[in-house]
Amino acid sequence: MLNKLSPSEIIVLRFLIEGYSNQQISDRLLVPVSKVKQEVQTILNKLGLKNRIQAAQTAALFLRAETRAE
Repeated sequence: MLNKLSPSEIIVLRFLIEGYSNQQISDRLLVPVSKVKQEVQTILNKLGLKNRIQAAQTAALFLRAETRAE
């Protein structure tokens, strides 16, 4: 599922898992907030989710599963 995402989208998704706001992500990645908003929307569209909370929860489950498999 997460293989649908680009490397930059995965980075943004990891920040979402940690509960960062768009502004906080923007500050850490040194990109405009508009770029972060675009990335978040793309993540939601690619994963078929409605909001950033669903994205964070879904990604956290997949990342935990991947870690256990290794």
